[in-house]
Amino acid sequence: MIILFTTPLLSFAQPGKIFCGQGYSEGVYVYDAATLDSIAYIDGAGGYRMVLSPDGSKIYSTGGDENVFVIDPVNNALLRMFDPSVPMQFTYELEGITISPDGKYLYVFDEYDPALFVIITENDSTVAVFTDDIFYEPENCVITPDGNYLFMVDNNYVHKISTTPLALVASFPISGDAHGVAISKDGSKVYTEGSAGLYVFDASTLDTIKTVPGDGYFMEISANGTRLYAVDESKTLYVLDAAADTILAEITLSQGEARGVTTNANSDVIFIATSSGMIRMDAGTFTETATNTTRSVCGFL
Repeated sequence: MIILFTTPLLSFAQPGKIFCGQGYSEGVYVYDAATLDSIAYIDGAGGYRMVLSPDGSKIYSTGGDENVFVIDPVNNALLRMFDPSVPMQFTYELEGITISPDGKYLYVFDEYDPALFVIITENDSTVAVFTDDIFYEPENCVITPDGNYLFMVDNNYVHKISTTPLALVASFPISGDAHGVAISKDGSKVYTEGSAGLYVFDASTLDTIKTVPGDGYFMEISANGTRLYAVDESKTLYVLDAAADTILAEITLSQGEARGVTTNANSDVIFIATSSGMIRMDAGTFTETATNTTRSVCGFL
């Protein structure tokens, strides 16, 4: 069972484990997925945003500073960290991160000095740096299943960027200091948030398919692709039908400000990271089946 989570804080990388980051080059907590008991703490491993390699052997993490962190999810250990800067380019606040479907390339965005770094995972070397004057504080990003396009959100737009060659294809104004972004399993639709609520875009044209009430500071498509889960740094979980693009439910959480969401491989369990701990929820009844309030699992700017 391998599930990846590309927004901050949560990453399923091994059966029965959840990885929750703090960001700012601090640490990553490892929890038992069934009980939410603490298993391990990986010191100095970033964890602001995390992505799992396709083969499940590594977690790549940003920490909101200049480094990319590489974690061994089997042994719960930090393997290494590196600064992807190249001559005449310096990183300050790395945040958005995603990985190509074949696992060969990492794509990392610097929020402070807006730029995209393309990194070869084989040797942690930066092979390209791309920027555009329209970029303003890049936040999060996802990649299409074929690896041909990235979708990145910043304070003002959702951007579509081709990976070969690196080029800005289209931008759509959303405003509202957007942070969350997700992509459907077939790559046909992109989801993000903005001033009008939750946006659903055609991934090919970047035309708006629909907007629905809600917020999605962090969002994730369920493992089976049937739902979009979105949380908004409050106690609200929005559940969207990913086929009809309609809101199925708005759930009030028992604790904290929600700061991450994902599902297990069967899509019958939802995991939510909050400012005061963790929540495990049944995806059918939206009943909380376990909570952990031992610490804040967040490290946000």
